[in-house]
Amino acid sequence: MKRLTFHIIFAILLVACTPGSKSPRSNTEFSPTPTFSPTAPIPTATPRSLVISPANASDVSELARLGKGIIKQILWSPDGKNIAVATSIGVYFYDASSYSEILYIDTGSQVTSIAYSPDGKMLATSNDYPAKNIKLWDIASGKLIRTLGADLPLINSIAINKKDSILAAGGAGGKISFWNIQTGESIEVMDADGRRIESITFNNSGDMLASGGRDGIIQLWNLGKGELIKTLVAPGEFAVMALTFSPTNTYLASSGNDGKVTLWDIDKGKILFSGQSDRTTSLSFSPDGAMLASANDDSKVRVWNIPNGKLAYTLTDHTNAVTAVSYSPDGKTLVSGSEDGTLRFWDGKSGKHLQTLDGFSNYILDIALNFNGKTILSSGWQGVDVWDVETLQVIKRINIGTDWQESVSFSPNGEYSASLGCAEVDNFGYCQRSNALIWDSRSFATIQTIDVGENSTDPVKVLFSPDGKFFITADGRTETQATKETKNIKVWDIKTGELITVIGNLFVSDIIFNTVRDELIVGGLDQIIGIDFIAGRQNYTITAGKFLQLSVDYLAISPDGETLVVGEMTGNAEGVISIWDMSTKAEKQTISHGKARAAIPQIDSLVFSPNGLLLASGASDGTIYLWDTYSWKRVAVLRHTDIVSKVIFSDDGKFLISSSFDGTIRIWGIQP
Repeated sequence: MKRLTFHIIFAILLVACTPGSKSPRSNTEFSPTPTFSPTAPIPTATPRSLVISPANASDVSELARLGKGIIKQILWSPDGKNIAVATSIGVYFYDASSYSEILYIDTGSQVTSIAYSPDGKMLATSNDYPAKNIKLWDIASGKLIRTLGADLPLINSIAINKKDSILAAGGAGGKISFWNIQTGESIEVMDADGRRIESITFNNSGDMLASGGRDGIIQLWNLGKGELIKTLVAPGEFAVMALTFSPTNTYLASSGNDGKVTLWDIDKGKILFSGQSDRTTSLSFSPDGAMLASANDDSKVRVWNIPNGKLAYTLTDHTNAVTAVSYSPDGKTLVSGSEDGTLRFWDGKSGKHLQTLDGFSNYILDIALNFNGKTILSSGWQGVDVWDVETLQVIKRINIGTDWQESVSFSPNGEYSASLGCAEVDNFGYCQRSNALIWDSRSFATIQTIDVGENSTDPVKVLFSPDGKFFITADGRTETQATKETKNIKVWDIKTGELITVIGNLFVSDIIFNTVRDELIVGGLDQIIGIDFIAGRQNYTITAGKFLQLSVDYLAISPDGETLVVGEMTGNAEGVISIWDMSTKAEKQTISHGKARAAIPQIDSLVFSPNGLLLASGASDGTIYLWDTYSWKRVAVLRHTDIVSKVIFSDDGKFLISSSFDGTIRIWGIQP
């Protein structure tokens, strides 16, 4: 049934994106895995062909999901038979002997931390946006048992003690809260001196709790008396991101942003060793206490001998930051999870590689759909991925050889693909130089590698010209460049890589083509500019408007070329969409996407449906709004669990495709 469903959706997108095709196509739902998902609909009838419109927009739902999210934490079940993997979208469970996926729980929110009950029958998850709470799940069925707390301050870490099944939670609120997981009763709240808690852990006897703060302070608590018994100051006073007790309760290991893994003698409060690594967010002791594994941002897993602190070995197979490590209860296996999208299993003693599971993901910054509907490009922190629409799997990971890829694009006929990203970063992580890559979409052979040039320090977007002969790169302009002459927008010949036109000295946040008027539209800090992209001539500049003087972030043009919409951010971080008549260059009205949940631009992507009846806006709070372009009223709300980075429609308007910082690409449409 699963394979049949893939073929149905593939056929749908293939028809949707084939120019001139009038054949009807099917709508159905397909799930990324054949496992339990509380919110995923199930195909039950013959699919029907429906274009998304204002009349049926409220019926749009998620049909498919590419990517399993970003790995946050890994835990073995108490009996060692299963492994729970917490991600930015939910929790996946794997059989430890066969490595097969056996269950998926869609939490509906980002998961910040997980904990097994002592008997292994329940799993607790702490959840971030959109719902800040703690949930208890029955592992046998995947069903929600109960929710602890409502609209809690951000919970960074939870733990359950083995003694009496008490759950502890700490986070942004500066307090540690306790619940009885059997009854759901709130037991106690301890004041952690108002400091933000990044990590907590119980010792194995369940009578002591350690909490680590953002300020580098570690506090040890006596649970029987509810008293603070000891305070430790981590080296460098950096945030304590991970804590774990040794199996004998003799030692406490801590790590944090300072790149040190520290072993403490608990009784004496003395540091036994402090090993240098990279930023470390996860630690795990082997069951015999002889080894300590650390997950590091430099893509390595380090394993330390205890208690002398000598480095036993380093695992280097991951290609991006390692976010989680966990030893099996018998110590035979070590598992690690990374932002490279993989789970890797290792021999717990020798470090020999045993197995790799992929399908997880990293932040996705941009997507593009090939006109034939067969492939989707995605760009992000791990380069460029090519997704097969039929199997929903990555079929090619293009090694760009640079730091991150900001933008991807297909040529109009799908023959070529392009990406624009950062080629060089400084010690603080800021981009120092951008480059563009053009490759053949079928063979993936590189056609051109372009050094975008001097002052290209903020890659924004790469686009192909409507005739497919040129590609355009756009670089932003930072405040530190304000006094420099910057050459932000460049037009290149696809065949030769020759630079054709340079349009400079602009602050660029987005570029789009108005194919009807044959011009490039540029959005900047306080203006909109229409450009003849071949001649490099500015046709007009728009500087008026209610909010335009504050920030122009994203642009979209209607299919008839007559209406421009601009995503902007006001001074109080409210996302606003302004609507412009392109004949008169006059602002017609504004609509509000609401206040951002963080001080970042609210509108992150805009797109019109092919028939122009709908506008989709993606935002930093994970929401996608669909707007009726006649009344400009909101007609639907869809959700990711993190920033929506891009929204696009299929060519026939039957599918909306979105990407997000939650590490997923989602396909939305009408259920049968």
